[in-house]
Amino acid sequence: EELIQQNATKTKEALELAEQLLRLRLEKETAIARAVDEVRENTRSEVRVQTERVLREQFDSERNALRLKQTELEKQRDDARYAVEELKRRMEQGSQQSQGEALELTLELELLSMFPADRIVAIAKGINGADILQTIVMSEGRTCGSITWETKNAQNWSTKWIDKLRKDMIANKSEFGVLVTTALPEEIRHLGQIEGIWVCDMSVWKAVAAALRRQILNLAFVRASVEGQERKMNILYQYLTGPQFRERVNAIVQTFVAMQEQLGREKRAMTKQWSVREKQIDLVLDGLSGMYGDLQGIIGEASLPEISPFQLVADENEAET
Repeated sequence: EELIQQNATKTKEALELAEQLLRLRLEKETAIARAVDEVRENTRSEVRVQTERVLREQFDSERNALRLKQTELEKQRDDARYAVEELKRRMEQGSQQSQGEALELTLELELLSMFPADRIVAIAKGINGADILQTIVMSEGRTCGSITWETKNAQNWSTKWIDKLRKDMIANKSEFGVLVTTALPEEIRHLGQIEGIWVCDMSVWKAVAAALRRQILNLAFVRASVEGQERKMNILYQYLTGPQFRERVNAIVQTFVAMQEQLGREKRAMTKQWSVREKQIDLVLDGLSGMYGDLQGIIGEASLPEISPFQLVADENEAET
């Protein structure tokens, strides 16, 4: 019985030991599986992070390349647009320049045909000055004056042309300056004069050329008829009848007219300001005097005596009434 009991006890202890070993084996396997899972998960996370980093770097690289390509394409587009605009501008400028040169050449050839005895000189492009200088030559071969010609083939009128032609005319010491243009100002129909400069279109310029040339010849005959006078009188007469004196007087007159117009504008502006301020002062004084009179009517003149400035304003108002 003791052996049976000891055997049963040992069997029980053996079973408990076996259970403990089984439990330890299970815990060990579980720990090993957990460790393997953790290692596998960590490895998977590292791989995923590394893969994401590689993909992100590849994406950033491709995106930067696409941005660079887009910038390059935009620059090529802008360069092409600028080239087209520049080519268009040059074509328009070349067209306008060609039309202007054609008009100038037509004028030069017509002058040579109309007046073969005169000296017709075309001013080359790039040189300051008018387009054509016509020097009138008399029958005996002596020069007696000149006409400065300017041509403009444009769509819109510009007042700067007059100033430029006047300077060229003074530099050439010409008796007349003529502007032949396809764009006339609104106040001129075919032919007119602006500040001493003749302005005309292509339909009447030949008649203008003939008339002005005849005028210069007549002036030369007048000058020749008085050559017998004393030298100083002759020099004075030539100076007074010459273009230099006329343009100097014209410049003084233009300056005086501009000063007079400016003075008139300033005078009108100051008169307007004085009138406005005078009206404002009258309104203020009338308002104050009326308010003071209302207070006198409420309080009484004994408590609110009269003020001398308001008394003068009231007397003036009664006098005007």
